[in-house]
Amino acid sequence: MNLIDILELEGRNKTYKNRIYLYLNGNVWRAYEESARLLKKRVPEATSGNDVFPYYEVILGAAYTTLELVMNRMKGVLILVRDNYIEICLDEK
Repeated sequence: MNLIDILELEGRNKTYKNRIYLYLNGNVWRAYEESARLLKKRVPEATSGNDVFPYYEVILGAAYTTLELVMNRMKGVLILVRDNYIEICLDEK
């Protein structure tokens, strides 16, 4: 993840408070900051942690999960596949 990606994900989290954004890294899907909090609320089995980007001197709160777990826990929720992330639209504001 580069600095532009980090800035974009932070912008999404601040603009859309009722959405979870997941980013694939290897075989693990990661949510950051506000998205991580919302993910943990709906998928308690998601693992919490921090992702460190030392080159940019940035540490982001994160939650890690599998897509299968997300799909099982969030049935009936609108899930949009974007170019480099997944957007989960929640009903609440």
